[in-house]
Formats: sequence, structure tokens, C-alpha cells
Amino acid sequence: MSEIREQGTYAPVASFLSTHPSLTLKDFDATISHGLDLFSTGVDFDFEHLEANLSAMEKVIPALKRIFKKPLIELKEEDRILPVEAAEAISNKTLSHLSQHPELWDKIEGDTLTPRQLLTRTYQDLYATYENVLVVRYYQKVLSYCRRNLVRLRGMMYARLSLNINLLDRENHRNYYVALEQLQASYIKNYAAFSSRAETDIRLMERMVASLLPYANRPIYRHCKNAKGKFLLRKTNILSMQKDYHRVYVSYRNLFAHHGDDGVYEENQQNEAEYHAFIQCLLLYAAKSYGFVPTDDSLPLSGHSFVFRLAGWTMTMENEGDIFWLRFQKDVSYQIALVPKAKKADRNADAVYTYGEWDEKPDVCLSLDDIDSFRRLERLFLEGMVYSDLTRDTCPFCQGKLTYDKKSKTYICPSCHQTIQEKQCSNTGKTYLSTGISHAKWLPYSGEEGEFERDHYLEAMYRYRNINRDTPYGEEICPRCHKVHHD
Repeated sequence: MSEIREQGTYAPVASFLSTHPSLTLKDFDATISHGLDLFSTGVDFDFEHLEANLSAMEKVIPALKRIFKKPLIELKEEDRILPVEAAEAISNKTLSHLSQHPELWDKIEGDTLTPRQLLTRTYQDLYATYENVLVVRYYQKVLSYCRRNLVRLRGMMYARLSLNINLLDRENHRNYYVALEQLQASYIKNYAAFSSRAETDIRLMERMVASLLPYANRPIYRHCKNAKGKFLLRKTNILSMQKDYHRVYVSYRNLFAHHGDDGVYEENQQNEAEYHAFIQCLLLYAAKSYGFVPTDDSLPLSGHSFVFRLAGWTMTMENEGDIFWLRFQKDVSYQIALVPKAKKADRNADAVYTYGEWDEKPDVCLSLDDIDSFRRLERLFLEGMVYSDLTRDTCPFCQGKLTYDKKSKTYICPSCHQTIQEKQCSNTGKTYLSTGISHAKWLPYSGEEGEFERDHYLEAMYRYRNINRDTPYGEEICPRCHKVHHD
């Protein structure tokens, strides 16, 4: 067994940028899939390492389940003052304590003393021992490891569903297929090499997760899951002598701990600077594939501010540390802040979205393993363009001419069928804008791939041309009150 290491890495992106410090926006397009990969093709995935770790975990799962069903616990004894009806053990100590504390008396009638409370010995099962905390942490790490790798493999497999090309399709952006071609240049030829293996590993991890999830209802998990403080790996008598605990300990040590020290190795740690370098490149790629033209294409990618223009709109892209700003200007200004999932929202922005990878559940999921990451950013571009425009004469999606339909009070683009409509929240009275595709109909998900693919389908139901979120039934969620209006 070898210790867990991060499967999805953004180091190649950061490494490429550091070795090409003079790379400019002008040469940026030529580097996509030719040194600078913004989508994982699967060829670099270490299946041997993944399968070795899964095999090691699978061998320990029976022992893990036995511990969850019948853990070793300690009996905690404690003297407590309780109401008479709750007191179970009465001893000489109880009577002695009662005689010295008249505040616990209820009444005295003749020679009879009626107590209100008594000192009694209580017994409590203590689950949160060091050994049980280790077992629960191992359980959490196995689930986390499987979920993270499921996301990556499913993302690579999902990419094949994006290859259904219709050259007459007006619902996708005119540059969409060009963007896909760049991102998937090496994916298509490598797909056959990893697809069968990936499907096998996906099924294995799905079985492991499904078999472990019910054990989250066990008392040992409820009592130990939120154990606080620094956890140092050490060997105790129970971890040495009890067979099941020993198996979990050995697997934990081999998979999740640094060799040579007691510090726990978190498998989901990654260099934040590398991930931020990927986000910046993805933002630039999304802007250029959407049609934005830089005002100065000689700027190096290492810069912190870029200005783009498109059909009367100006978009300024800036990064302040790990916060990315998108500032739009046409008739009015509109600012969008992209902040890491762990950070608080900046209230100076008109709109704030958190970003991160799928398992972090941010507002905008951006990952090297997800082919649609750049489209989520382009949906933010659409939002900024719509809200910064008051004249409504140019389509923000295809730059065609907008027409106004008086009956529906909606702006419609005859070319790409983009719609823009101003609505009012019935709960707050505030107005907001709604976008979509004219005459688009919601169709329920009919695939059989799984939950991951279904979530992707629902997210892309309106080709990322809806700036507001929708329910799984295609109903728009109001951005003001976060509810569905049926009026």
C-alpha cells in the first residue's frame, strides 16, 4: 500500500505558466491542448495507484463495519445532582450530601424529610475514545477519497456526451464547438484507452460508498464525527491487540499518514496557488471563446488585470489574491465577485458567487476534470452583460439585433432566440432580469448514467443561457427571494 496522494492536480498548469513567463494573450489560444491543458484528458490519470488504494480500503471495510456495529466503549461514571425521579443509585454518599445541603430539600414534615434533588452516581457510555475517533476519521477519509475520484472519473466520462454536434444548432454559442475542439483535442484519441477501466473503477467506488453510507446513523459516528483538536496518529493497546481496530489503524497509517511523522496527511489538500492559476486561465479562455477581444493582446498571462470589449460592452477582469472580479460596463456598470468557497461574500459587488470543485458544492463548480467549467463562467458573462445594458438593442449572446415583443414584454433575438425579460418578485417587490431561450421546453432527464450525469443535464438544461437558477422541473428560482413564482 502507498499513501494517498491527490489524483487531480493543477500543478501542470502552474508549471507551464512559470516556464512561459512571457506568454501573452495573443499566443494564448495556440497553447490550449498544446502544453496548457484546461481539461483533463484521462491519459495522465494514475489508475494503478487508485486501484491499489481501493483494494486496500476494500479489505478493511468488513472490519470497519464490525466496529461500527459493536464498538469498544468506555463507561463514564459521574456524580450529579438530579431530580428525585431521575436518581437511580442511592448510597451513603447521597444521604451524607443531602444532610449538608438543605437547598436540595423540598419539605420537612415531622421526622420525614422530602428531598427535591439528590446526588447520584450516573453511568454513561463514552464513544468518543481515541480509537473510535480514529475509526470514524478513517471512515470519513475513505468516503471522501471515493467521492473525489468518482467526480473526476465521471467528469471525464461525461465529456463524451458533449460530442453530439449539430452544426445548425442555434442554442449553443457560435464558438462553442470550436472551444470543445480545443479542449478535447487529445481526449477523443485517449478515450478508448481509459474508458473501460474508468467504468470498472466507478462501479467499485459506487458500491463502496453505498455500503458505507448507512453506517453514518450509528452511535459511534454521531459521537465522534465532530471531534475537535489536532489529531496525532499513535498506537495504543487496543489498536495493537484488537483485530479489527488493528486493521483500520494499519490502513490509516499506510494510506493517510506521512511516513516518518505523526502528522495526518489530508488527501484533499492542494496548492491553492496552482488552482487559482487554473481559474485565471479558464476565465481568459472563456472570455475569448465567448467572443470578447482584449484591448491589449500583448499583455502577459501573469498580469492581474485584463480589459476586453465586445459589441459595445467592456469587461474588466481582475484578480485580487484569490478573488476574481468581473466588471461590466455599457450603459451602467455591474460587478461580479468570484470568491473561494471558504471565504465570505464581498458586499460591494452587485453579485457574488463562490467557486471551487464539485465536492465543495460552491455556486460555480470549476474543475480541470469538467468539460463544462468554461460554460459556467460564460453564464456569468451573460449576466453581467444583461444587467449593464439598458438600451436592449444588441443581443448579449450572439450580438444580433434584439426585438421587443409587447405581448410578452420580452426582448427576443431572432437569430439565437435569446430572451431577456424584466420581472418583479412578488415577495420582496424588487425587480430582476430573467433570460432563456425562446420556446424552449423543459424535458425530464431520461438517461441511465447516474446522479452525476443527471445533475449536469439539469444544470445545462437551457444551454447555460439562463442567468437564474432552475429547479429540477425547469422552474425559475427568483434571485431575490430564492423561491419559485407561479404567477
